[in-house]
Amino acid sequence: MLDDAGIRYTVNQRPVRGLDYYNRTVFEWVTTSLGSRGTVCAGGRYDGLVEQLGGRATPGVGFAMGLERLVLLVQAVNPEFKADPVVDIYLVASGTDTQSAAMRLAEQVRDALPGVKLMTNHGGGNFKKQFARADSGGARRAGGR
Repeated sequence: MLDDAGIRYTVNQRPVRGLDYYNRTVFEWVTTSLGSRGTVCAGGRYDGLVEQLGGRATPGVGFAMGLERLVLLVQAVNPEFKADPVVDIYLVASGTDTQSAAMRLAEQVRDALPGVKLMTNHGGGNFKKQFARADSGGARRAGGR
């Protein structure tokens, strides 16, 4: 199928994914255009995963794609490409109570402004790191308390 589509690829009989639940077919979509961050998409089969978790034997396949890397790749091969800011408002929150309040506020803002692109932080980190995430994500505005 890849040959028919004119897509170049390399078969490696021993790829290392670092995830023990993959079996049989494993793949990575790697580019040289992003330097050391070259993996854009990766996945494979994980037929025994559901069974390992206590369920019945179920075949499975999946993948993960780094959207930020995909945008970087598009920009690398097409320098004229300008992505719109992903986020209009980034809500910074630290602590369980504050994160819950930020989620409630986010819902209110989304209800009041249906077209707004709003993001809240749920990954932890101090305020400085969260504001850095907002900046690297292209947020037009960031705030919190």
